[in-house]
Amino acid sequence: MFGNVTSDLSAEAIYQANLDAVSKALWTADVKLALDHLALPNQIVTADAEYVMTSPDDVHIILTDFLAGLRAMGADSYLRVCRGARFMSSTKDVIVGEHDTFLLQSGKLLRPPYLNVMTLVRSAEGRWLGCRVEATERNTAVPIISPDLAIAQRRDLQNRFRDIPGSLLRRRSKD
Repeated sequence: MFGNVTSDLSAEAIYQANLDAVSKALWTADVKLALDHLALPNQIVTADAEYVMTSPDDVHIILTDFLAGLRAMGADSYLRVCRGARFMSSTKDVIVGEHDTFLLQSGKLLRPPYLNVMTLVRSAEGRWLGCRVEATERNTAVPIISPDLAIAQRRDLQNRFRDIPGSLLRRRSKD
């Protein structure tokens, strides 16, 4: 999907507004503001990790850990810029877009920007909420997801599905 989003100006404006609001929530550690712009559950995917936030506590942990990781890298600002976005249905209730993420220190790039794809859904109240973001960057290079959280969630899911008849996980555990 990367590089294939056809643009729609109103979709781009909605997409960029969501990027700006969630970025502000990150840098101010404002969970309430983040929750005003994020759907739950919410999937975060990187090149080498993934996590599904299912509660406000998850959002708080992800925001806090991500901000701490960015600051540890020396970042003092975080900028996300829409490359393009479009409505994905005739009802215009889903937007998929692409954006670049810039990690900056004193206005200078700390590392090359990385590409992301995000999906927004319109809530019953008419608010646009991010429900999934996929980054091309490796989580080991930019700590978007706490590795401990991702490992714990993966292990929990494996344990839940291990006992389901026909599960590949169940067959592997018997071998």
